Amino acid sequence: FYFKEGRYKEASESYLRALSYASEDPSIHFVFADALFAIGDYHYAAFIISKALRLDPAMSLAEADKRKFYGDVKDFDKHMAALRSYLMDKPFDSSAYLVLGYNLKFSKEKELALTAFRKTLEISPGNEAAQLFIESLEPPKPATDPAPKASETPAVSESKAAPESKPVPSKPEGGKPVSPTETAPKKIPESADKKPNKLP
Repeated sequence: FYFKEGRYKEASESYLRALSYASEDPSIHFVFADALFAIGDYHYAAFIISKALRLDPAMSLAEADKRKFYGDVKDFDKHMAALRSYLMDKPFDSSAYLVLGYNLKFSKEKELALTAFRKTLEISPGNEAAQLFIESLEPPKPATDPAPKASETPAVSESKAAPESKPVPSKPEGGKPVSPTETAPKKIPESADKKPNKLP
């Protein structure tokens, strides 16, 4: 009610009272963070966003267009401009970048949101909230085929087996190596077996 009317300070106070009755409700944490963002309390907003995700990490998968929460969407544009101006002066404020990414995600600017969340991790590598949002926005990686098991490895065929080794020529004692051709008996030509014909 207060938020829709542009009474953002009163809205933040109302949501804080609601948290005293439902301190484990992550959705109330998110709308409380919206009001804190609207009044420029970026560090508290980042803390509340992170707490909501600790209560329920699946909140990073939520889909909504928070511009519709405003009675006048121009107010949202003004609040985003104020946050960007703040980051120009405080470029290493990881909390402010987390709040920027959060508001970009919930205003259908997913690519810009990823950039802001990655910047958050660059400044604050252990930021679990930014990591959860990145995982919710990045497309899933394609599955890779597992390596074949040892039992599935094809056996080497006989045709591809190592070639049979040839016998090494023997070496007579005190002599040079004998080649196979030298050890084979020499064939006597047929003409040598026959007696020569008598002359007429």
